[in-house]
Amino acid sequence: MAKLTEASDVIAVVTQSRPFESILKTAHGCESIQWRMSVVEVLKTDYKELNPIIEARSNVTSVRDCAYREGWKTTGVSFAAERYSTSDPNAAKQDRFIVFLRRAPHGFELTTDWAVETLQKKADVAKVVKR
Repeated sequence: MAKLTEASDVIAVVTQSRPFESILKTAHGCESIQWRMSVVEVLKTDYKELNPIIEARSNVTSVRDCAYREGWKTTGVSFAAERYSTSDPNAAKQDRFIVFLRRAPHGFELTTDWAVETLQKKADVAKVVKR
């Protein structure tokens, strides 16, 4: 969790906004899954102000893979597919959950695939942020 926390530009406790999940077409026809979330509490940010509603790409690796395959017309490319082992794969389905985000050219995206945690991990995240 320490690496994920350090690599994130924004860490926040959020709830799902409606519609929570939408699919957008990116360059080269790739499908980006966008999450729409209401910010309940900010745990880490370098922004002076953060919008109360955040949208972020959730399928980071698959969009990157698609962009390489379709944009460069290649059958294979090697890149780091970063993934976080969340304590609960259903964390983003709970009333409130923690999301780890980084800036991207299109806005925000999850810092890694599955960069979400349950609210029960909030104290652990706060300890890492304070270091």
